[in-house]
Amino acid sequence: MATTDPQHDATAGITQSSSTTSSSVRSSATAGVASEIVVYGTPWCGDCHRARRVFAQLAVAYRYVDIEHDEAASHLVLRLNAGMRRVPTITFPDGSTLVEPRTVELEARLAPFVPA
Repeated sequence: MATTDPQHDATAGITQSSSTTSSSVRSSATAGVASEIVVYGTPWCGDCHRARRVFAQLAVAYRYVDIEHDEAASHLVLRLNAGMRRVPTITFPDGSTLVEPRTVELEARLAPFVPA
């Protein structure tokens, strides 16, 4: 995966990119499927912060993409949400998505990804 300015937090399993050019985002944009869990969000979004806390509490690895700094990701979020910029939009390896999930809904969806 190639990113222009990645920051990786090994303790939380988070990879951040302010400008992503990865094939995962491109394949998601064209096929709707990524090889990892990706959280699309914005820095000012309270629901995005809450979702990221859930990932950290469960120690589930994911990649965070700030859609304010990634035009392709912003277009993907619009496409996935019928033209609406709804965040967090979370994509899973099987091609499914969660949009603005409640905590309990996110915890249930992440259960298979919690490390043993």
